[in-house]
Amino acid sequence: MVVAIGGSAGALDAVRGLIAGLPARSGIAYILVQHLDPDHPSLLAELLVEKTPFPVVEATDGMALMPDRLHVIPSGARIAVTDGVLQLTPATQNQGPRLPVDFLLQSLSTQADLRVIAILLSGNGSDGNVGVRAIHDAGGYVIVQDPAEASHNSMPAAAIATGCVDAVLPVAAMGAAIIDRRNRVPLPAMTGDDWISPVLARLKQSGHDFHGYKQGTMQRRIERRIRMAGRGTGSGTDAVTAYVERLGHDEAELQALANDLLINVTGFFRDPEVFSTLSGSILPDLVRRHDETRPIRLWCAGCSTGEEAWSLAMLILEEIARSRPTLKLQLFATDLDPDAVATARHGVYPASIDKDVTTERLQRFFMADDHGWRVGPALQSCVVFAVHDLLTDPPFSRIDMISCRNLLIYLQPAAQARAISLFHFALRPGGLLLLGKAETVAEPADSPAPAFTLISRQAHIYRRNASHRPLPALPSPQTPPWPLPGLPSTRLKALEAELASIRAELANADRHPSDNDPEQQAIHADTLSRNQEYQSTNEELITSQEELQSLNEELVALNGQLQETIDRQRTMADDLNNILNSTNVATIFLDLDMQIRFFTPATRVLFNMLPGDIGRPFTDLAPLTPDPKLAADIAAVRDGRQPPDREITATDGICFSRRTMPYRAHDNHAEGVIITYTDVSERKRAEQVMLEARETAEAANLAKSRFLAAASHDLRQPLQSLVLLQELLARKVTDPECRPLLARLELTLESMAAMLDGLLDINRIEADAVEIAPGSFALEGLLSETVAGLSEQALAGKLKLRHVATDCHVVSDRRLLAGMLRNLVANALKYTVKGGVLLGARRRGNMVRIEVWDTGIGIPADKLETIFQPYQQLGPTLIDRSRGLGLGLSIVRSLGEMLGHGIDVRSWPQEGPGHGSGSACLAGTSCDRSAADHQRAHPCHR
Repeated sequence: MVVAIGGSAGALDAVRGLIAGLPARSGIAYILVQHLDPDHPSLLAELLVEKTPFPVVEATDGMALMPDRLHVIPSGARIAVTDGVLQLTPATQNQGPRLPVDFLLQSLSTQADLRVIAILLSGNGSDGNVGVRAIHDAGGYVIVQDPAEASHNSMPAAAIATGCVDAVLPVAAMGAAIIDRRNRVPLPAMTGDDWISPVLARLKQSGHDFHGYKQGTMQRRIERRIRMAGRGTGSGTDAVTAYVERLGHDEAELQALANDLLINVTGFFRDPEVFSTLSGSILPDLVRRHDETRPIRLWCAGCSTGEEAWSLAMLILEEIARSRPTLKLQLFATDLDPDAVATARHGVYPASIDKDVTTERLQRFFMADDHGWRVGPALQSCVVFAVHDLLTDPPFSRIDMISCRNLLIYLQPAAQARAISLFHFALRPGGLLLLGKAETVAEPADSPAPAFTLISRQAHIYRRNASHRPLPALPSPQTPPWPLPGLPSTRLKALEAELASIRAELANADRHPSDNDPEQQAIHADTLSRNQEYQSTNEELITSQEELQSLNEELVALNGQLQETIDRQRTMADDLNNILNSTNVATIFLDLDMQIRFFTPATRVLFNMLPGDIGRPFTDLAPLTPDPKLAADIAAVRDGRQPPDREITATDGICFSRRTMPYRAHDNHAEGVIITYTDVSERKRAEQVMLEARETAEAANLAKSRFLAAASHDLRQPLQSLVLLQELLARKVTDPECRPLLARLELTLESMAAMLDGLLDINRIEADAVEIAPGSFALEGLLSETVAGLSEQALAGKLKLRHVATDCHVVSDRRLLAGMLRNLVANALKYTVKGGVLLGARRRGNMVRIEVWDTGIGIPADKLETIFQPYQQLGPTLIDRSRGLGLGLSIVRSLGEMLGHGIDVRSWPQEGPGHGSGSACLAGTSCDRSAADHQRAHPCHR
């Protein structure tokens, strides 16, 4: 299958929309033809390649037609297809108008082995009309873009007027229509007219007589219904026979066929130039000259869904309101399709009609509706819709104007002549007849005088001639018109013979008036000669107009392509300039000859550059900042090497990071050098500040460590002396009143020792002087030692301190873990007034959770993390200071991080006394199953 796509002005966007609905693989070959300027190279393929799902190639002479590929016409050429091969011929001026769409379609119509779909998109002129007819006659399928959607609707409208179009679709729906057409099985060829007759006879039985329609139109649409009905297999005769049998009992299919044969193509103010001519001179003259005693009568024959009738009514009513407000209007709108007439009577149209109907007319003649726009009473009152067969039903009479556009093109010549005769009868003398662009009034060769006079060639408007009269029907010479009694038979026969001779002479004189007068005959011959000359001149003018129109379309298409390319390049240039300028990075672009191609404004800080320096050698410029390795780095880049980034310091102290890179084109080929300078002064200053701060912190930390080491050494000796003196006093003092004082002194000394140990531990941790010696050991012994070591402190506070036995083994540093547990238990005892402290362990997989629970004062939720910070305590400051410096939990957190043990705390202060808090340390272990059973038998509780 081949899809031939044609268009001109405004077709580029339409082609993109069409391609967007096509699959990447369909087995269909695509050919795109546009009107291009033959003197300039085409950018069409380049503009389409980005968003096309299959390859896009510019056609060359002899190229094979390939499926799943878009073959684009080159400039200055015409494309034809012969035996699956593209044939290109030059398009020159002496060949007349360049009609590349017609040229391609005509060549495809001769290829019997190809299934062809012709698509006409937006464009000016009538290129494609001849090709559409050829494709249609060859059994191809024709799709035309909806003129209401097209940017330029001349080409689509002209193609529709031929009557050879199968579908009028928006661009977005064409892809689905193409694939649907591909999937259908072709109907075997059926020749002759006999196969159509049974179908038309069945239609006539149902009240639809289509015998006056063109055979080609009937055949194409009947074949379409046969395919849709699933009768596209078997021989042509069998397919038609089966379909006719179905029509005999399937009323729905019969009605569907009739609807397909009734071609409904219409729209509001379709062909704006025609309505412009009507409103400009024709209708104002009709209203001005009309007799005020009777209404203006119009007949819209073949009105379809009513848009044409409403449009004419609006124009007439507007002219009546302007010039003669007392006149009335009667407009009869008829059509053979009852569904279309019902739609017209309903008078509701979609909101999209605002593209064709002005806002003023919508407000005056329509009412807003939920479904769009509804015709208002002003129009409804003067338009009458009726189902009417133009060829069989009696016509209207005393009509002032008849509009019958694009109906006659579907009729056979005899039916066209009958319709024209009926129009002549229906019109008043001087009445107007409006036909379609492809229609004309055909006068009989023996007509004594023309029935109509053309008054507008552009709009195809004719005026009925009042002097024309149909020839009288002559009686038969064998039968006398009246009896002649009383005459002898011989005399009667002589009179009859003489009368017949006279009648024959009169009839011959009426048919050939110029034969009776040589002068009149000469004048008639001269008139015919002049008419032929005028006709020849007119044809030449039309040909020249077509050529000029074709050239104009080529220029419009080329201008659109160039404008799009310029806009894209301008956008890219603006983006590049904004990026380079917004980054405030000094950038220099050099070509391979070391000449300046471009530079950013920030470069002026390093080089004294001016806009006129573009194109100058870079070596002519002296840098304001010393950079001795710049030339060597540029040479390295030109040789294909990548030099390292270098830091350059300007005389004013600003520091730059200079990078030298190759400038690469779209094919990754090096075509120059890029030099960038990035200001890193702030970063350098920040690094210097951080370095100085780090040095200061390290010096302060060292001084602190030295001070704490010296202080611990100096304070521990007098502290030991005080402890010794306290013990001596405790032995010798027997006064009961002094015993409490000695006990308080003992507690004070223990507190001072704990503070000193905490300071030393923190100092060692911060100085990273703690040595870790991990190993596996039994946890039971460590828990027992911790409880025994703090039992005296518990007794002094009248608290219970115990642990739950366990047989777990943990992997840790025993000494450091013991310190962590001692601090946790001591902290719990410190803040427990009543109750006690419980120490135990739980298993969690391959880990052991060592837990400490107390019945102390608890910890507020917002303090759960604060307590692990150094010098942080709960309660009144003076009381807490007597208990230590607040370093215990900070030491626990630090040692836990060093050992890889997690620490967490939970508390229930809101539940009142006796609910306290709990802390846990998670350590690695390799405990056995029996230990786990023991743990479940003796769980730890709060």
